[in-house]
Amino acid sequence: MGATVTLPKSQWLFLTQLKAFAVFTQTLATKNMSDAELLKMQQVAYRYPMPPVLFRYALALKLNDREQEANRILEKIYSFNGKDMYCESIQNMQLMGFYQNGLPTDMEARLLHCKN
Repeated sequence: MGATVTLPKSQWLFLTQLKAFAVFTQTLATKNMSDAELLKMQQVAYRYPMPPVLFRYALALKLNDREQEANRILEKIYSFNGKDMYCESIQNMQLMGFYQNGLPTDMEARLLHCKN
């Protein structure tokens, strides 16, 4: 009747990564996230470094008082995707109430080139 198909391990890894990405897309960035939750977000963000993924991970870090780590992730948005995505990310963070006491000097300098 039916044949049993055994997938090579490399395909299992691929499916695992897609599952992790699917879970990530439904994970809300909230306060009081565990180290394990943040680690899972980090793994997906490093595997799929698209601006929305990196932004959500940076937001989770910010909400969990990991300011320097969040800033490094935002810098990755600048490095990988350029100033427009970076500017949008920083401006969105500001709209959410972050950076009320100002930005670090290097981040502030990059924002000078943003369109208003």
